[in-house]
Amino acid sequence: MSRDGTLPHRRPGAHEIETASHALTSCSESGPLFDDLARDIPMASHRVWLETYIYRDDALGGPFAELLVAAAQRDQDIASVTG
Repeated sequence: MSRDGTLPHRRPGAHEIETASHALTSCSESGPLFDDLARDIPMASHRVWLETYIYRDDALGGPFAELLVAAAQRDQDIASVTG
């Protein structure tokens, strides 16, 4: 249950995790992850920290790189770890 008392929106492959001070989403499938990143990166107000196993500069990865560059241009703290 969310802090406002509503149930979180349930999506296949996405698992909502809430702690006392954070709301997190763990994605076990790529679709929800890409949707969330495309929505959340432009709305970042302080930082974008991204950890991913694979990153490619292709038709899918390129737009996310552009979102990270745009966030950096808004003076956001950007960290991207690929391993």
